[in-house]
This record gives sequence, C-alpha cells and structure tokens, in this order.
Amino acid sequence: MSGFHNNSILRDSTFMGAATLTGKWQMVSFGSFPAVIHDENGAPVKGEIWSVPNELMRSLDSLEGHPHWYKRDIYPVITDNSESHLAWAYINQMKGHEKGDDQIVPDNDWAAYAPEMLRGERLQLQIT
Repeated sequence: MSGFHNNSILRDSTFMGAATLTGKWQMVSFGSFPAVIHDENGAPVKGEIWSVPNELMRSLDSLEGHPHWYKRDIYPVITDNSESHLAWAYINQMKGHEKGDDQIVPDNDWAAYAPEMLRGERLQLQIT
C-alpha cells in the first residue's frame, strides 16, 4: 500500500487507485500487520489496486505466505470511481490463530488505523 514500508516491492508496478474489496470481511491487526478474514457479519474492506507484473507475483506470494498464511484468490472489487474489476487479494487463513487473538480494525481500513510507524501494510489487490 502506498506510504507503507512493504510498498517498495511494488516499485515496478502501477498504482491504479483506491478500491474496496466487496463481500463480508473483517480486517484484524496482528500488531505490525493486518489480515482480512471472511466474516458473515463483516463488511467490505478498503484497499488499493495495483497492476503487478506476472513475474512479481512469486515475490508477493512469498511475502504474504501464500498459500499457508494468506491465500491469494480472485475477488470482486470496486474502485473509488465506481468501476468493477476482478482482482487478486490475499485472505488470511487464520491457521495457528484463534479468532479473538487479534484487534478488530475499525471500518476495515488499515490506512486509517495503523500507527504512523507501521505505514506500508495495506491490502494490495491486483487487477486480473
């Protein structure tokens, strides 16, 4: 995500804009990083869309611990200018953690929630 420390991995990618991951989700904080989990009582999640070169996906998968910690899959997103897309997103599998070990992120918005020292960890989506 723009402005956060892991954003440097996207240096050869193109920022497409802010977007919302549609569906029922809950964003949680595990301290220094967020996670998105499926939650029937949840809401859409705020994030960004990046056009990412295919050769970079392996590095992103490694960073996100795909497929064990986070699983990358295709989900519908809506941009801030109301365009609909399908995008890759990393969803936490909650392996090794019980729900409740985490801190709920208000409004499912890591950028608004994260302390200044953590800037760089927002949900990254890729247009397919």
